[in-house]
Amino acid sequence: MTDQHLSTPQEIELKLDFPAETHALVAQHVTLLENVAPVVHTHLVTIYYDTPDLALSRSGLSLRVRRSGRHHVQTLKSGGDNALATHRNEWEWPVRTTRPDITLLDATPAAILKPMLDGKLVPVFRSDIQRAIHMMKCEDAVIEIAIDEGSVRAGKTKEQVHEVELELKNGPVLPLYHLAIRLQADLPLHIGAQTKAGRGYRLLTRHSTQVTPARAPVLSAKITAADGFRRIMREDMDSLVNNLPAVKADDMEGIHQMRVAIRRLRTTLQLFSVCLDDTKATQFEDGLQRIGRILGAARDWDVFSTETLRTASPALPMQDGWQALNTAATGLRTQAHNALQQELAGPDITACVLALTAWMEDAPFRVSHKKMDHKLIALAPDLLDRVTRKVVRRGRHISHLSATELHSLRKTLKKLRYSVDSMASLYPTRKVKSYLKHCRRLQSCLGDINDAAVALTLTDRLRCIQPDLSTEACDTVIRWSKKRRQQAMRRLPQAWSTFHKATPFWRS
Repeated sequence: MTDQHLSTPQEIELKLDFPAETHALVAQHVTLLENVAPVVHTHLVTIYYDTPDLALSRSGLSLRVRRSGRHHVQTLKSGGDNALATHRNEWEWPVRTTRPDITLLDATPAAILKPMLDGKLVPVFRSDIQRAIHMMKCEDAVIEIAIDEGSVRAGKTKEQVHEVELELKNGPVLPLYHLAIRLQADLPLHIGAQTKAGRGYRLLTRHSTQVTPARAPVLSAKITAADGFRRIMREDMDSLVNNLPAVKADDMEGIHQMRVAIRRLRTTLQLFSVCLDDTKATQFEDGLQRIGRILGAARDWDVFSTETLRTASPALPMQDGWQALNTAATGLRTQAHNALQQELAGPDITACVLALTAWMEDAPFRVSHKKMDHKLIALAPDLLDRVTRKVVRRGRHISHLSATELHSLRKTLKKLRYSVDSMASLYPTRKVKSYLKHCRRLQSCLGDINDAAVALTLTDRLRCIQPDLSTEACDTVIRWSKKRRQQAMRRLPQAWSTFHKATPFWRS
């Protein structure tokens, strides 16, 4: 077998899931689009290979052999397993059988693994897909629309697949998002956050859906402000999308991380607000805020049920009153999670993510704002100064601030922290870490104060809904929360003083 590549492109694709019962509707709608070619049906049986210890997966690679009719194609993919529109390097070769040929991997990232793969590759899972393909000319791009139905199977475990896969074959990426927006406006489509390989490895390892903490973007000193804005937004959008499966699985940490991703997106929109189209940016911020509130309600009850009550429980009477309080809190926690799942089942979050992504990739900036063409490192100090001034203004006379004022300070400080984190790679690591240390110390005090306030609010709500709850149990939680607030308030002046004295590294 010669090392003759069929292709070595970067694959750019976007997946949208649909309910099984709507397949006919989806298929009919696609055939009625303008500039779309007649459908081509194909049956794809794909076997994915790895070593018993999953060396390829651990290296961020997937290797498969796909059979369509009498033809076999071996494919290696790297990078971008999740995210809204995955950008993956892809190498393909024609092969004669369903067994992979590792001699073809020489000019790929898998070459270094060949000694580990030789004689050790085994089938780990497979997919069986009925695919309907339409090629479409959309604006300046050529896009393949693939409607997939079938399953991914690992051993005896199987998961059904019902998705529309949009793959950019030629041209700019923006039309890909525009087409997705058009389809989602008319069809019950939701963001598909997992590849078939991702599904297969999850079934194989029997791991729950993965939670993805937010990552700071890597920004070069030469990056323009416009490209830097997009890079920061993409990183946080990826975090939002990557955590969707965990949130749909009601994973508590997934809910927290998706909420953080939304906060970071809103922070970036506010950070660059002087440069952005006001109307659109405000619309997206409002949409993200609405979703964030629903996530926030679920998160508040998660913390109350799993942390506050457990921490306070040694001081609680271990009797029926405590059990009733815990049961009542669990009931309202379930209601908050149900509301979140109902939101995810609706169209709004997918519509918001698609529209926001298309907007930021297109022309989100004010025509008159020429600074976006300059280097981000030149603009960053002014942007960070604006947030810092708000923190300083809201923190004056910190020991005498009301609960509402402290809450406002906490939110503004968190925006500063996210902003600094987003710009961190532009500056020396040591200086950034030192400044963030002071931010986190102050944030910890304000967070404890806020958690205590939330605990008081939720306890009062439980009492209103169920007046027969044990007064002793509720009062114990209230006393514990007030004590926590008092302790944090005693630490607050010193934490504020240390933060306030810290020299902003971007001005040093």
